[in-house]
Amino acid sequence: MLKTLVKVSGVNNLSDARYCSGMMVEWIGFNIEQGSSGSLTPKEFKEITDWVAGVKLVGEFNAATAEDISATLKDFNVDAIQFNQAEQAQELSETGKTLIFRLDRSTTDPRQTEEILDSVAEYADYVLIESSGDECATLPDFSEIPEGIKVLLGDGVSEKNVESLLAGNCVVGISIKGGDEIKPGYKDFDEMASILEKLEED
Repeated sequence: MLKTLVKVSGVNNLSDARYCSGMMVEWIGFNIEQGSSGSLTPKEFKEITDWVAGVKLVGEFNAATAEDISATLKDFNVDAIQFNQAEQAQELSETGKTLIFRLDRSTTDPRQTEEILDSVAEYADYVLIESSGDECATLPDFSEIPEGIKVLLGDGVSEKNVESLLAGNCVVGISIKGGDEIKPGYKDFDEMASILEKLEED
C-alpha cells in the first residue's frame, strides 16, 4: 500500500501500466483525446488495460470540447476524466465520472489562479497542479488555492520532499508522468520508483 493517492499520467505502454498496478497507485492516466499527438486508440487502450487490475483508469484530455469528450467515453471504459478547460466542469459533471481538473501553471496567469479554481470547485473532485514548462521544478503558492479543494501535486515533487509535502496543507496526493519504453517490453523505472518506494507503507 502507498501512503497517499498517486496518479501516473500519460501512460502509453503495458510496462508502465503493470508496474503502476503492482505498486498499487490509485489512478493510471491515458491520453485518449482522439486526433491528438500520442493518443491511444480504443484497441490500444483495451490491450493495455485488460492486463491491469486494482487501479482506476483516467481518460486525459487537453483541447477536446465537452461534447467530444462525452462521445469519446463511449469507446473507452474509464473511471475518471482529466480536463483543463474550467468552463467544461459543469457539463462534464453530468457524465457521472470522477473529475480531475488540470491547472497548467505554464499557461495560467497566476493572478487568475484563485478565480479559476473557485469556478471548478463545485464540480471537480480533484485539482491537478502541474506545468509543462520550467515551473515543474518549483512548488506552487498554496495560499492561492481556495479552501476545500483537494490537490494532486505534479510540480516540485521528488523522493526527498514527497513525504513532507503531504503533511498538512491541501495536498492529498501526487502525480507523476509515465514515459516511453526503451524498447518493447523494457522500461527504466528508476525515477518513478524512487518516489513510489518512499511512499510505501512500512
